[in-house]
Amino acid sequence: MQIEIVDVVREDKPSSNGKGTYGQLTVTYRSNGKIAEKKLMSFTNPTVFKYFETAKKGDSVDVTSVKNEKTGYWDWTGINQGGAAPATPNTPNTAPSSGTRVTGSNYETKEERAVRQRYIIRQSSLSNAIEVLTVGAKTPPTEEAVFSLAEKFISFVFQAPSAIDMLVDEMDSDIPY
Repeated sequence: MQIEIVDVVREDKPSSNGKGTYGQLTVTYRSNGKIAEKKLMSFTNPTVFKYFETAKKGDSVDVTSVKNEKTGYWDWTGINQGGAAPATPNTPNTAPSSGTRVTGSNYETKEERAVRQRYIIRQSSLSNAIEVLTVGAKTPPTEEAVFSLAEKFISFVFQAPSAIDMLVDEMDSDIPY
């Protein structure tokens, strides 16, 4: 898509974790006689961001855009100025080794998911133990009683299925369709 740069405004925004900032550019451009705006984040596509950070008003540039399946928006992924090859972003390694993060990825590793799942099960077991012990009780349950029952729930969740349960699950229905 061929665009003419009308204006570029830079802002520093606080990051969501509160430990720093990131750059945001609002690029006002003209394409096919229409004026439009595009917001670019410094972490989304650094190559394109750096180009527009130093671009001048009136510059014409060919922008490569790809539709983002997650957001539904068109992301600018490359630029081509004056017939040169489009600048493309450095793509992170998409096949991480076991237990490591992909550079720039926010996805948890297998080990991190397992730890989080254990936390969820423990919290749920504590909540359910309190619920069971307080129904109809005249006095609040003791900590020891709550922890003991929660441990029983946790053990039940993590115990392996018995051989009979596995056989029943594997059997085909004896009722014809």
